[in-house]
Amino acid sequence: MFRYIRDIIKNRELLGRLAKRAVENKHKGTFLGLSWYIGSPLVMLTIYTYVFTSIFKSRWPGSESTLQYALNIFAGLIVFNMFAECMSGSTTVITSNKNYVTKVIFPIEVLSTVIVGTALWQGAISAFILVAANMAMNGQIHLTSIYLPIIWMPAILVCMAIGWLGAAIGVYLKDIEQLINIMISILMFTSAVFFPISYIPSTIRVIVACNPIAWTIDQTRNIILEGKTPNTIGLLIWLLVGHLLCELTYKFFKLAKRGFADVL
Repeated sequence: MFRYIRDIIKNRELLGRLAKRAVENKHKGTFLGLSWYIGSPLVMLTIYTYVFTSIFKSRWPGSESTLQYALNIFAGLIVFNMFAECMSGSTTVITSNKNYVTKVIFPIEVLSTVIVGTALWQGAISAFILVAANMAMNGQIHLTSIYLPIIWMPAILVCMAIGWLGAAIGVYLKDIEQLINIMISILMFTSAVFFPISYIPSTIRVIVACNPIAWTIDQTRNIILEGKTPNTIGLLIWLLVGHLLCELTYKFFKLAKRGFADVL
């Protein structure tokens, strides 16, 4: 137990350097450079605000403001995009770094964790923009927003588990990349990104309750936009689930990586 935690702590300096390089290289050579990390979510928020306030004139349940609808969708997309980036990036993280497997002694398990780190960096910037937008549109910042790192902890654990599982399978099964893309599309409409969980029919709400993306989205909206305190029981449950998933997938990755060199 806690093997993955010990190895992350052991390789924390390497992980930090690789994550920093990944963040810097993502928009390297572009005119705006690192400013894209702020510009992209700002453009997204602006588009959603215009579309849902001026064209669809949509309303979020319990609110008469069309602006609130845009904020809730933006909150959902922040969380969903973090998961989606980890899912899509994990399947090729080993095959695109063959030299680390075949030519040097390297703790390749950190590569999946780097993807989580870069996704979390973008998510954190977008969350800050969401808080600022809520202040600009509604004139308030809820103190409960400080709970966001705690609320996202289960999501981080699940993302790491997805990373190790996807990375291991991606070496042996090339079709997994296409399957993941299909799964991401399905998850977008089953994670309450564009609507509240209360809109989901009771017959399938149990399935959605098993979706960590939906839970994280719902709690992110609650603490940032509604000023509600976190669901403590749900948080503890998902922390336990995330930890167990990390333990299982990390052990699976360690076993699977013994054959990486032969396959690659």
